[in-house]
Amino acid sequence: MTANILFYKTSLLELTLATRTVVEPFHLPIQFPPYPKHLMPFHEVLQQPHKRFIDVIGIVIHLAPLEHIGGRLYREAILMDSSNSALHDPKSEECFNQQLSREETCLSGNSGSGCVV
Repeated sequence: MTANILFYKTSLLELTLATRTVVEPFHLPIQFPPYPKHLMPFHEVLQQPHKRFIDVIGIVIHLAPLEHIGGRLYREAILMDSSNSALHDPKSEECFNQQLSREETCLSGNSGSGCVV
C-alpha cells in the first residue's frame, strides 16, 4: 500500500499532509495567550529537538528591577526583534511584565539577560 503525501514548502511555510492526517475545522475567534507562557534562555533554543516549534518574538536587551508601583508589581522590559528594532509597548507591557516577574530562569540581571521571549 502506498501512502499519498502532499508536501508544500515556501520560505515561510512547510506543510505535509498524509492519508492519516486529520484536518479539523477551527472556530473563531482563535485564542492566543496575551503573554508568553514560558521564557527560555537563548542558548537553550539550539538544544531543542529537531522540528520543535519555538515562537521567538524577541530577545530581552534590558530588564529593569522589579518595583511596586500603585500596589502592583512593575518591571520595564525592552525587547529586540529580528529587524534589530527595540520593542517597547507600555499598553501590553503590564501582562508581559507580570509574567517576567514570575519567571525564575535567567531574569535576575538588570540588563543584557539574553533571554528569548
